[in-house]
Amino acid sequence: MAGDTPEINTATDIEAKSGDKSVRLRTYRLVDLAVGYLMVVTAVLFWIVVEHKIDTKEASAANIQQRKEAANIISAAIKEQASAMKDQTKALQFQACLFATSPERREKEYMSENSFCRQITK
Repeated sequence: MAGDTPEINTATDIEAKSGDKSVRLRTYRLVDLAVGYLMVVTAVLFWIVVEHKIDTKEASAANIQQRKEAANIISAAIKEQASAMKDQTKALQFQACLFATSPERREKEYMSENSFCRQITK
């Protein structure tokens, strides 16, 4: 019987028996399989991290560009609004000055380019 089955080294072999059938694995093969599996898993995780980093970088750059464009639009709108308010203030000052003048001088003040009311509203 000793010639029918090879010897089992209990330090490096694992044997599972079920009835008349048996399976024997050498532990160094298991280690090789485990290391191979871990290498594949590590490579996949590394690839996922690198792809995520690249995607995040591109999305961040696009987000920054959109924010800059939005800031420029808002800045232009604020400048336009400030200019309109300045013009409106000048018109109100001119109108107040005209109302403060006598009715006889009001038409002359309104028509003249160098009138007192126009000079104080510049």
